[in-house]
This record gives sequence, structure tokens and C-alpha cells, in this order.
Amino acid sequence: MERISIASLGKPFGVKGEVNAYLMTDFPELRFKKGEHYFLVTEQGRVLKEVTLASFRNIAGGMLLRFEEITTPEEMAPYRNCLLEMDKAKAPVPEGAIRYADIIGFAMVNEDGKPLGTLISVMTYTPTPNLKGKTEKGKTFYVPFNDFFVKQVNQDSKTIVIHEIGGLV
Repeated sequence: MERISIASLGKPFGVKGEVNAYLMTDFPELRFKKGEHYFLVTEQGRVLKEVTLASFRNIAGGMLLRFEEITTPEEMAPYRNCLLEMDKAKAPVPEGAIRYADIIGFAMVNEDGKPLGTLISVMTYTPTPNLKGKTEKGKTFYVPFNDFFVKQVNQDSKTIVIHEIGGLV
């Protein structure tokens, strides 16, 4: 089973074992479901515990989550800084949306089909997400992920068509 990260867990909250969660998904309404099973995972990818979502509610900057298996802040404390992951098969992407992790490794080409490099990551901490590519010679370049620069993402051919301007690559 392949998993995806949907939140990072912060400090326990209250007396019922709730936890502050910082969202890592653009689709929380599709990812958080009462009664659904999730995994508490270290940053190194080791599963510490499988949990069932008992409740969730929005707060400023994230969500408060409570799991059936964890009922006190003391029980929740060891999972601080863990990732909350779910089965990728249970996390469909809405039509027209792209899961960034799914396009890593795609070939980046210009509008004429000339190879520019390979996508190595998507930077989401910037105001506009940026594609980080690497040329065949190892040079790193960045492309804003917007309609001006990214003309097409073809999942079948695993290519991203880029509008190349002088100095981009």
C-alpha cells in the first residue's frame, strides 16, 4: 500500500487527546473522514501507530484531530512532529488537479519538444508553487507553476511542457 502525507502533527490540545494538525493537502474535505483509518508516521517513514479518526474541526492555521485510540494529551505527546498519512488509493485527486508527488521525475520540455531537464521537486512554500528542474548537465533551474510558464502536464507521456523564455534554463 502506498501512503500520502496529509498533515503534520503539533502539540496535544485539551484533555481529550486532541492534537493540532498542520495541513499538507489542498483538499481537507476529501481527506478527513470520521471513522477512516490513518497512520502516524515518523519523518523517516516508520509507521508508529494505525489510528481511526474520531473527530476533526477547523481552527486557524489547521485542524484539531482526535483519534479513537488516543484519549489523553499524555498518550498523544509521543506523536508530536509525526506525519498523518493515509492510503493513497483512498485519496483521489479532483478532476483537473495534480498531486505534486505524482509528477516528480517527469521530463520537462519546451514547446518545441526540446528537453530542458527533469522535475526533481515542487516548492510549495513560495507564494506561487515553483517547479525545480535539473538539466542533463546537473544545473538546477526553477519555473513558476502557473499558466504562463506551464503549458501542459501530460501524465500519460510523463512530460511537462514549459514556455521557455531567455535565461530560464
